[in-house]
Amino acid sequence: MKFQITAISIDWQDEFDWIQPISTDEKARITAGIVGSVWQVDDCGDLIAAITSATGWSINSVTCLPPVGPSIHVLPL
Repeated sequence: MKFQITAISIDWQDEFDWIQPISTDEKARITAGIVGSVWQVDDCGDLIAAITSATGWSINSVTCLPPVGPSIHVLPL
């Protein structure tokens, strides 16, 4: 299935925050690159795994819809 991302919440905390925390600009760039994008995956679990793999950040939640059709899927973790 194809899912279009309409909103996302990313867990920006990691074990390296004390060395070099991610900047607000970088957070905005990553988020903007995801919102509106379309992902081809088998199911909602695969969607979160694919986004996590692509960004390197854990996903708190994602709101998405198939590019055609009115269904909306909210995926809390």
